[in-house]
Amino acid sequence: MKIILKVDSRSKDFHFSKHFGNVSEFPTEFLIKDVVPDVVQPTGNVECTCISNFDVADDKNDVIYDYDDLYNRIPHSMFGASPQDALGEACKGGLLQVGLPVRVNPFTGYFSAHTGTMSPYDNTKSAFLLSNEKIIIYCNWYSDWGTSDVMPIGDNAVSGHMFCLDGWTLVNGVEMFRVSSWIGKKLYMPKETFENAVSKLGCGTAVLSTVQIDAVRSKTLAETIIDMLKNVVLLYKQLIMLKTTPQPTPNTPPNAPQAQNPIVPVQNDTLATVANFCSAIGVYEGLAFNPKTGKPDLNHINRNPGNCVWSLVGYDPKYGNVTRNGRFAVFPTWDLGMLYLENTVKQKTFQHPTWTIYDYFALFHAPASDNNSPENYSNWVAEQIGVKNNYLLKDLT
Repeated sequence: MKIILKVDSRSKDFHFSKHFGNVSEFPTEFLIKDVVPDVVQPTGNVECTCISNFDVADDKNDVIYDYDDLYNRIPHSMFGASPQDALGEACKGGLLQVGLPVRVNPFTGYFSAHTGTMSPYDNTKSAFLLSNEKIIIYCNWYSDWGTSDVMPIGDNAVSGHMFCLDGWTLVNGVEMFRVSSWIGKKLYMPKETFENAVSKLGCGTAVLSTVQIDAVRSKTLAETIIDMLKNVVLLYKQLIMLKTTPQPTPNTPPNAPQAQNPIVPVQNDTLATVANFCSAIGVYEGLAFNPKTGKPDLNHINRNPGNCVWSLVGYDPKYGNVTRNGRFAVFPTWDLGMLYLENTVKQKTFQHPTWTIYDYFALFHAPASDNNSPENYSNWVAEQIGVKNNYLLKDLT
């Protein structure tokens, strides 16, 4: 079994300001030049997630890349693709320059621009000055955006959209972000509109990082020592885990639901399949009848085994008419909800081949930032399929 060192103070989160610091004094105007003219998104085209990545790259490198190539490499539907899928594949798989047969990798990763110690607006301005490149925003698109040059605070979302911020300037004496949204003209987004937009569920910003930007951030001596000590503790725990014989019954974490028909743990990984993994998630998330409340838990009400958050970009038609209940998706049937969960696990496995079961919960499905305990969750699910939570996700059959 593989020993994995996880702790690196530079990769705890994806906040740009956490890694590169802040600038708190700003010029009156700061704009990134359009080296390559903005794309005008054709009617019916849903490739905004890829167009946005390419707008940053085109203007940074003064070349034109093929955004269709990126779109065809990521999961997508008639409604478009996930911002995270497009950003991740652009960094991992690279971009194809028009007229050339080989992809290049101009970007090493991406960070959130609007999070940090200042206001979301000022954090984003700081990221502009430190990265010197356009910043991507993905959010709801409102019915009254584009009807005038200045974007008001929206109240009627009609779709999700991903586009670019070029910087900021003064419009009639008021400072605003300048926006490239692929509609054939520039728009202007006031501070209040921007902060309202990124505050909504599933919305955010992204700074695409490069080798040059990454080189700015190196660990201090104190961080290096702390990381080393944490990794020693982690290594010691994993070595003990390898020498310990698994117990025949699971150690149910506090507040974990009791399965009505629990999966029986075994001493090997014969139950370690994607289907059983997802079934265990469904049990942990809730019961068809909860004796404490006398009614079904939320995931059964929504026919959403994993309590998957509703997606702004929509769903493949094979999942039927997926609606919304608060922040969670509602599937037509339990089986379709389970199919979506299984495909999500397979997608994350493909994107992150080094992820363990613990990583899946800590970094995606149930992060601590959402008031979850990824340690408890991953331990409980892993035990249901006869493995430990450091089992590689890609080894699920």
